Amino acid sequence: MHNLFNKFKETDVVYGIYTERKTPSSLFPNVTKTETNYELKCPAVNTTSAKYYEVNSFIDVDIEIFYNKETKQIEYKYDFNTSKHPLFDTVHDLIKAHVIVGKKGNQYDVQILTPYIFLTDNKDIEITTLNPDVPTENLSFVSGSFNLYSWARNLNLAYVFIDNDKPAKLKLSIDKPILKYFFSKPINLKYKTFNDKQLKFIKSNYNIVKYRKRINNLYTTHLQRRPKKLL
Repeated sequence: MHNLFNKFKETDVVYGIYTERKTPSSLFPNVTKTETNYELKCPAVNTTSAKYYEVNSFIDVDIEIFYNKETKQIEYKYDFNTSKHPLFDTVHDLIKAHVIVGKKGNQYDVQILTPYIFLTDNKDIEITTLNPDVPTENLSFVSGSFNLYSWARNLNLAYVFIDNDKPAKLKLSIDKPILKYFFSKPINLKYKTFNDKQLKFIKSNYNIVKYRKRINNLYTTHLQRRPKKLL
């Protein structure tokens, strides 16, 4: 029998910070639950409880992306908030390591990389990125999702140009979301420092798209090697 409003129990999900850089992990904010408005006493609203989460930006910066006709490359320039960040090379390195611009087909795109990885032992949970309402110009948000049980990877803030002939801009603020997440079922989310077993699973497919195309062809092998329990 199908119910109008599903009442799933909360599933345990953990998340952690994983990066190959030596950036201090405390720089990256916690992922927090977007609270449901129970005062409305609406069952449709209440069904969203523990499904929506968000995380604030780790950098306060204005970014402009453009096509350089001289170099024939997609490039960007930035101006970070010096009241929030010191004038050190480490801040420049942080920005350059997390801002990726390029071209796919006829579309220019920009990604802001994040280091958050989620793990669960529930086979039926999908994670999806939602528009964080970052102030932008000439950019259209790109959402993404995948099965959380079988794949460990970070999800990034991503946009494509609306008009390739014009520059694009976005503004990231430390006190505002850089990304929002939707889980297909309610979850109980906790931060965790990954143990050796979890790290081994994360590394087994981390950045695999840099080595192979059509990663679906590697999925069966990857899933067969997954431990029965990660949490």
